[in-house]
Order: sequence, then C-alpha cells, then structure tokens
Amino acid sequence: MTSKVFVIHRSEIVRKGLSIIIKELFQLDALLLTDIAELNDYGERETSEIILLVDSCINEKLISNAISQNFKSKFVKSIHILDLGQQSGCESNCDCCFPLEASKERIFNLINPYLKSGKTSKTNKNTLALTARETEVLTRVATGNTNKEIADDLSISFHTVISHRKNITEKLGIKSISGLTVYAILNNLIDANTIDPETLI
Repeated sequence: MTSKVFVIHRSEIVRKGLSIIIKELFQLDALLLTDIAELNDYGERETSEIILLVDSCINEKLISNAISQNFKSKFVKSIHILDLGQQSGCESNCDCCFPLEASKERIFNLINPYLKSGKTSKTNKNTLALTARETEVLTRVATGNTNKEIADDLSISFHTVISHRKNITEKLGIKSISGLTVYAILNNLIDANTIDPETLI
C-alpha cells in the first residue's frame, strides 16, 4: 500500500516547511496545494493511505466533500493545522490537529500511526532535544548569520560553532540551512515574518 501526504495551506512557508519535515521523517514527498479544490487534480483510483494536512481555516464541509469526491481509499486521514495561538479547531470529521508551533517530534507522533505501510522515521526521537547553546546557534544559523558572526555574537570560538552545528545536524537529522530555518519557525524559535519564502526553495 502506497502513502500520499498532501499539505493544503494558504501560507507558502508552512507548505514548504512541512514538506521538508515530512520528507525527513517519513521519506515521502508531500504534494503542496493552496486550496482544497486543487484535490480535484489528484483523484485516487488505487488503494493508498491518504493523509491530508489541512489549513484549519478551510471549511470542514468542503474538506469532507473533496475527500468523498476524489478518494476511493478508506484510509484517508484529515489533520488540521492550527494557526499560532489557536486553541481548538478539530471538527467532527477531523482525525486530529496540531498547532503551527508544534515540534518535529509531535508531528511525527501524530502522523506515524496513520502510516500502516511502515514507512516510519529512522530518526531517534530521544536525540531531538537541543542544549541551550545549540538552540542559540540554531536560531542564528536560521536567520542567516555566518559562523564567524555567530562566534563573535556568542563569544565562542569559530571551531566551537562548527562543533555545535555538527551536533545540531546529527540530532535533528537536518542538513540544509533552509531545513533548519523551517525547524526553527515551527518550533517558535524565530519569527516567520522575518524570513523570505524564496530562501526556502
């Protein structure tokens, strides 16, 4: 059984960010849509696990109609993406939800049970926690600072910055700066409004 993940959200940063996380956690390429109506182009005729990560502002009835019209599979799960500060939003037809500030680990724990095919992450979840210093380095990398700038800002050596970056990459399983930027945004470490979406391409 194949698995397909759709990210349907009005924000380009959220779409691209979640696609990077889904790829890293489950080795799946998410399909990115701006509107629920775009599902009409992806009608499913084979048995697949379908996971929809959907903007919580999209009308629940529209979501239900799109699912029934486009997917014959019984394995369709709808997960709402809540806006920052939104406390609720899971309607009766929503399987679960998570806030924009959800950690990578939480996203893994929500989606993984729905992947019956066994395509689970090889990431050791116990290694996801960063030290306070690593978090300081991460936020500066994510906002475009060079290693020298980070060293000067934190009053540490250039080689120590390199060591911290290596540890961050190993713990999070994220190698690219764009991936680290997305991680920092989703974990509420930096303000998404200060990031240019074009830098995440």
